[in-house]
Amino acid sequence: MYDQVAQNKRRSAAIVIGFVLFTTLVIAVILWLFNLGFIGIGIAAVVAIASAWGAYWKSDQIALKMSRAQPADEHTYARLHNLVEGLCIASGLPKPRIYIIDDPAPNAFATGRNPYVTGLGLENAGVKLDDHGHIAVDKFSRTNVENIWAVGDVTGRINLTPVAIREGAAFAETEFRNNPTSFDHEAVASAVFSQPPIGVVGLSEADARHQYKSIDIYRAVFRPMKYTFVGAEERCLMKLVVDGESGRILGVHICGPDAAEIIQMAAVAVKMGVTKAQWDSTCAVHPTLAEELVTMREKYVPPELGGLG
Repeated sequence: MYDQVAQNKRRSAAIVIGFVLFTTLVIAVILWLFNLGFIGIGIAAVVAIASAWGAYWKSDQIALKMSRAQPADEHTYARLHNLVEGLCIASGLPKPRIYIIDDPAPNAFATGRNPYVTGLGLENAGVKLDDHGHIAVDKFSRTNVENIWAVGDVTGRINLTPVAIREGAAFAETEFRNNPTSFDHEAVASAVFSQPPIGVVGLSEADARHQYKSIDIYRAVFRPMKYTFVGAEERCLMKLVVDGESGRILGVHICGPDAAEIIQMAAVAVKMGVTKAQWDSTCAVHPTLAEELVTMREKYVPPELGGLG
């Protein structure tokens, strides 16, 4: 990591020189206007060099602190160092701060969103809201007021753009084509574009255990083949939630590369009510990440339920 910092220092030398020359020129012009002549140029040069060296030295301190934080991905720290160093020097900020949290179990916060319905005059129209402030609607997106409908996030059903589009299309079919249509909010796939990405469709294991008498879980944790070639340790998680009585697949959960792409196609099968037997009858495409979905045969029992985990 210290070698990387040294390389960053050399790389940023050009930025320092450019900053010095530019600042010197600006200050010199200003002082020349006050008839300070060469004395002004000298003062400008001293100020510019001092400020640039201060930012440069401080950015190096930040990089060294980062290198001591944890021996993680050096490229990440190097890129962060370059970014902060460039910003420090270019903007002249005297005391930039970087905080690296070295926590083996970092916290994640999902705060949600409140519906923005203030100022719409709903109370004047008599439109009812639910306990969370969402506009209350029926399956056709109609409110309690006969001629007022609502779709999208303000209804608090599923806050996804494609869902709002389908709700709007269903409303148009119902009201303008005299074809009563409602959107089915079950088995809607979603994705979190994180690193690694996450893809989900259907019920979670917890929800399924509350709704069904018997639940079977199929689970796989493995290194994708493309990572084994380069010695990377990143792993992938896949889980199937299955109704133990009917064999119907109730949920698919993926955390790993291309999860969003895979879950879109898995959602088609789940929406059609595919069973685990039908799922397993599909031949795998090798070598792919998704093939693991159709090759899981052993049921997984979590340790808290008496399994081996």
